[in-house]
Formats: sequence, C-alpha cells, structure tokens
Amino acid sequence: EPWSSGNLEETLTAGRAYFFAQQRTPGVVRYLRAEDSDDSNIKDESSPDNAWGLIRVVEEKDVSFHVYVEGVEAVDNTPVDVDAKPNTFTMYVEIRYDGTGEKVSTVKTFLMEPSLTTGSYTPANGTLNLRSASTTDGYANLTTQAYDLAETIYILVRDASGSEDPSPGYSPEIRVRASAPASIVLTAETEDSYQLANGVTVYQIEANANARLNALVHDANGNEVENAALTFEIVNTLNTSSTLGAPRSLTTNADGAGYATFFAGPQNLEHTIRASAGSVSTEITIFVTVTRDGGVYPNPFNPLRGEKANIDYNLEEDASIKIEIYTLLGDLVWTIEIPHAHKGVNSTPWNGKNNSGVTVANGGYICVIKANDQEKNRFKIGIYKEK
Repeated sequence: EPWSSGNLEETLTAGRAYFFAQQRTPGVVRYLRAEDSDDSNIKDESSPDNAWGLIRVVEEKDVSFHVYVEGVEAVDNTPVDVDAKPNTFTMYVEIRYDGTGEKVSTVKTFLMEPSLTTGSYTPANGTLNLRSASTTDGYANLTTQAYDLAETIYILVRDASGSEDPSPGYSPEIRVRASAPASIVLTAETEDSYQLANGVTVYQIEANANARLNALVHDANGNEVENAALTFEIVNTLNTSSTLGAPRSLTTNADGAGYATFFAGPQNLEHTIRASAGSVSTEITIFVTVTRDGGVYPNPFNPLRGEKANIDYNLEEDASIKIEIYTLLGDLVWTIEIPHAHKGVNSTPWNGKNNSGVTVANGGYICVIKANDQEKNRFKIGIYKEK
C-alpha cells in the first residue's frame, strides 16, 4: 500500500538500525530522513536530493536485460565480427531500469539463445558455448562465449524462470566467421573414377587431357573457410611431363572453394595430387592412361633400352587377374597372377623377359588377360631389340 508520511521507530544497536518496508505504488519517489526520537536536534543532515536517502519505486516491466558483445550494445547499431569456435568472444549482461538507465543490483539466472532475428525469436542453426549464467550485483561478465556456425546471429537473453522481469534483451548483430582451416575435400573432374578396397578413390584421365581439381576448405565446425591460402602440387613429379596450370597458389572464395587444372602427360603414370591450406593438407590419386579401355603402351617397345610395356585393362568390379603372353605359335612365354585387381583401370608392366628371366626375341606376341578365369582381353605386343 502507499506509504504515507509517518514515523518508523527502531532502537539503535551498536549505532545502527534496520528497517524493512514495502511500497506497491509505482512511479513514486520517496525520501528518508532520520532523527533521534528523544532529541530532535540529533537528525539526518543530508538533503532530500541526496542519492543515499532516495527510494525510487518502479514497475517490473521497467527493468530489462542489456547485452554487450565485445563492448558493443544493440543500440549502437554496429555489427560485431567474431570467429567461430574454438575462438571465443566476450559478453556483458546487465540489468537496468529503462527509465533512468541505472543498474539494478540483483541476482538473476538467465538463458542465452542464438536467434536469426531480433524482436521475435527465430532459432539459429548453431550452438552457443555458454547457454546460461547469473548476474552478480546486477551484471555478468562472460569472457568465454563462442558459437560454432558461420552465420549472422543475435543472442537473446531472458530470465531463466520464464518471467518477463527483467524484460528480455538482444545482443547487437554478430557476424560469425569460419575459424582456421581444419580439413580439405579434394576431388577431380574426370570421366572415370573407381574406389579401392581401402576406400581411396582413384581418378582416371586419358593421356594429354586435362581435368579440373576442386578443393573445399572447412574449419573444425564444418564451415567453409573464405580467403584461406590454398596451394596445389603434384607430389611425384619425377619422370613425367604432367603439370598443374596457374595459379597453383590462391585464396578460397566465399564458398571455401579453390580450383586448379591438372594437365596429363603422354605416358601411363599414377600421380599423387596434394592440396594444402595452412597446416592442413589432403591428397588424391590420378591415374593417367594412354589406353583408356585397355591395351598396351608403348607398343612396340624396346627392352634393351629399359622400356616396359604397360598392359592396361579395365574392370567393372574387383577380380582375380591372370595375364599370359604367348608367341604367335601359341607357346607360353610369360605369366603373372594378380589375386586382387581393383575395379577400374589397372596397369601391369612387362619388361620383355620370359618366365626364366631371359629377354625374348624380336617379333610379335599375344597377350591374354583373364578375369576370374574368364578371358577378358586379347592384345598384340611387338618387341624390337635395338641398342
């Protein structure tokens, strides 16, 4: 009920007295003065305007949460840029009287929820590091707040009990950027590819052709990393004329993507391509083949100059392979068994020697390839020995 002018009496104990009172009429300002009930000359010397003697009564809706991020409040209309987890940023939450802006010295447990909008709560897609906290003396200083997804959010702060006292408050606009590179997805745009038993994908390209290499850089939260320094390289460059087109070093675009071009050389060779961003790298395998659908290269070949014939064959599925080489008269010259050949293009070299290790004579030979004991391919191979 309203306070009316009157007296409250209490006996001093050790020079102090405590009064407990309640007023329920909002918007009223009261001043307290004290004097000795036995001697009116002993009284409070403070003036009515002295802040220590003033009591302001406010309605519950006049109290609200105010939220700062990195020192910026929503009313500043200034976006705040932060990096995603594991990076952190600061939040300062204060309870204030709306009319006067004064801090309310109170203890409140509050919840923090990421929102895509202000005014009406729209749940964001990521997760905050800190979901709840409490004020002490009307404020909370949080130094380890974090968010995992790269998107623009606002943080809604509201009373944990669901009460509108204090009223909810929103942070300023927070633009969350991806953190440091943590992984790279590297692929190649080739006509054919196949997967080995260990899960590794091998990309196949014809000799003297080119393929686009695509790299996507992500942080530890799966966000695309924009403006990451990205490099491409052929790891095994010896004995090949395969190259990478410029630029081989670039920065990723807004989607975390970077591109390069692989130019295949003229000979059969298996390449390892590496893409790196900072301390993170990944590799893929590109197999260059002169005979895409199966065949022999080079043909004819000269074993006396160290040449080998690459016998290529394309499998629709993993299989057990047997390769046999015969003279034109049908005599067996050389054989090899491969118990676990993989799906896709395989290449097996022949050095021109028979099963006894002796280089065979000049002339033509027949190569028979069997998959799971069924003949798959038959090719002619020519040998000319010339130093």
